[in-house]
Amino acid sequence: MPFEAFLDAFPDEKDWNNGDPNTFLVLKKGIDVKLFNRKIEEFMKSKNKYSNAKLFMRPFSSGYLHGKYENGVLSGGRIEYVRLFAGIALFILIIACINFMNLATAKASKRMKEVGIKKVVGATRLTLVIQYLGESLLMAFFSLLLAIVLVAVSLSTFNDITGKQLALGMGVHIMLP
Repeated sequence: MPFEAFLDAFPDEKDWNNGDPNTFLVLKKGIDVKLFNRKIEEFMKSKNKYSNAKLFMRPFSSGYLHGKYENGVLSGGRIEYVRLFAGIALFILIIACINFMNLATAKASKRMKEVGIKKVVGATRLTLVIQYLGESLLMAFFSLLLAIVLVAVSLSTFNDITGKQLALGMGVHIMLP
């Protein structure tokens, strides 16, 4: 809406101390944003000498994740949730890796007789390493396939619960009844 119409609808917004409204600008190409910010920083002082507010510009696209400012300095926003959930995911992944190594070690101790027989028959250390790594990679690959199937099956229910429309990328489209 034109700013004049906005001021007609909300006459209290003419006061320079109200903190609103947010204003969105489109700068011409080639304008240095830092220089522009330095020029508009003290603009509020020219309208109200008692104001300690400072104006600044930021890219519109950064507002979703980085939307919380205090005194013109970025102090958080939704990016904090992204960092929190990434930390939790990393912690779960580390626990899963430790669990996998413990299970693999326990399984290997049960297979000592098998290793002894293969050594007697003539297997080298390299063939045993390749066999056990191959088994581990094959198990991880099947786990990945199972995870993709479980996500594809539960994605529509998840979308209904959250009200979002998430989809599997990379051309994975599974049609379910």
